[in-house]
Amino acid sequence: MSGHVLPDCRHWSTDSVRPSRRFDYYADALASAVAPMQVSSRRPSQFSATMTAIDVAGLSVLYQTGTTHRSFRATRDTAKVGEHTYHLIVNLNSAWTLAHRGTVNLQAGDAVLADSRYPHDLELPSDYRVVHLKFRKEWLIRWLPNPEPLVGRRLAANSNGVNALTTFLACLSPRVLINAPVSPQVVVDQIGVLIAMLGREESDDRGRAIDLRGRVLDCITQRCPEPELTAEEVARSLDLPIKVVHGSLTAAGGSFPLALRTARSHLATRMLMAPSFNALSQREIAARAGFTSVHAMTRALRAPTSAVLPRLPERNQWRRP
Repeated sequence: MSGHVLPDCRHWSTDSVRPSRRFDYYADALASAVAPMQVSSRRPSQFSATMTAIDVAGLSVLYQTGTTHRSFRATRDTAKVGEHTYHLIVNLNSAWTLAHRGTVNLQAGDAVLADSRYPHDLELPSDYRVVHLKFRKEWLIRWLPNPEPLVGRRLAANSNGVNALTTFLACLSPRVLINAPVSPQVVVDQIGVLIAMLGREESDDRGRAIDLRGRVLDCITQRCPEPELTAEEVARSLDLPIKVVHGSLTAAGGSFPLALRTARSHLATRMLMAPSFNALSQREIAARAGFTSVHAMTRALRAPTSAVLPRLPERNQWRRP
């Protein structure tokens, strides 16, 4: 028998509730254990859910099972959340979707970090088995000083850091925590260590992605005057696979055509505004910037530019009409 103090375990189940009352019952359970939210399902007559929760040392461990449903919280409902908390959610059984600072499609074993300050819309389209960790902000930042970059992102199960964490969580539940041969604090500290490792790996990955995207954008900027420049030529000049070139841009919400058009637009704008190019016609400037015509240049200058490059000056700042 272990000598440590065992925390209390709470349990909710819709099994003993009339079908017509199950959504309200489970919404109340989620409000008690997680945060105020609403619940619905495409198959209301078949809806069932169970949840077990335990609070220990700055976090809550929740184990949730059930049938397909949607849980959601609108912006107006976020004001009802008192304490600022973070939530690491892993569905071990099936694919699912979360809209939370953007929409992510997750596979079984993927994880996602949510922030109580933002609305969410979570869709579980089939039977699920979820391990849900609710962290007090003060606890999480001890292990992960800057959680923001991870909030709402898909943490893929095939990543080493995510796999180590989700493999550990797959064996975790409140009852396991209670019956563990070690103190719950030891288990909680191990979760913290795995989260810190995950944060470090994700930070390294983001740094590498930013460096790679910078190399691609630099090459596009240098070669944008070439009228026939293609992504394949950029990939060859950088000795990168073509899918890596495209992937580095799409990861930031861009694309090769958008990045090329933006680079050419910046080059054309600098020439249009600089007194040293006053002797050049718009046709000559368009050609020097890589555009096929003045019309193509004008259309590009009026279009939205890539978010990964600086904004263009307003048209009324140009030296030419």
